[in-house]
Amino acid sequence: MSGLDNLTAKILEDANKRASEITGAADDQAKSILDEATDEANRDKDRILTDAKTEAARAAEQVTLGKTLAVRDQNLDAKQQTLDKVFASALDSLNNMTEANFKKFLFAYLIALDPDGDELLLPEKFGVSVDDANAALKAAGKKGNLVKSSDSRTIQGGFILSKNGIEQNNTFESLVAFYRYELESEVLKLLY
Repeated sequence: MSGLDNLTAKILEDANKRASEITGAADDQAKSILDEATDEANRDKDRILTDAKTEAARAAEQVTLGKTLAVRDQNLDAKQQTLDKVFASALDSLNNMTEANFKKFLFAYLIALDPDGDELLLPEKFGVSVDDANAALKAAGKKGNLVKSSDSRTIQGGFILSKNGIEQNNTFESLVAFYRYELESEVLKLLY
């Protein structure tokens, strides 16, 4: 039986060798699959970390931009409030100027306009009459034929001219509102 034992031993040896080769190949394949999966997981991890850093930077930038815009809006609001106060103060000063200063303003303005036959509405508080205005116009070589307005509105300062139903509003409120837009940048330069 030694030949049969030898043959059996040879078959077992070949089977063990083949099993060892298959196990080795399977181990190598498993190691390769594991290495590939680990590499892919590391690439995914790096991509996820990069995406998270990018998103965090974007979120931080958005927060910073939001804060910057909020501060800018607060500054603009403060500047607008300051401008409102400056122009309100200027209007108050104009409406409360002395009678002498009002006459200088009125007569200079009327001389520049050179009205002809217009109705003139004046604030009562300055004590200036249409006759005073006509006298100033005539002294400047103008016609001086203004008439007292039949309108009974109360104005704080400045004056209103009207002719043939068309009104030219030169009240201080109207003048300040009209010139405010072009003066705002100059006022801001002075203040800031």
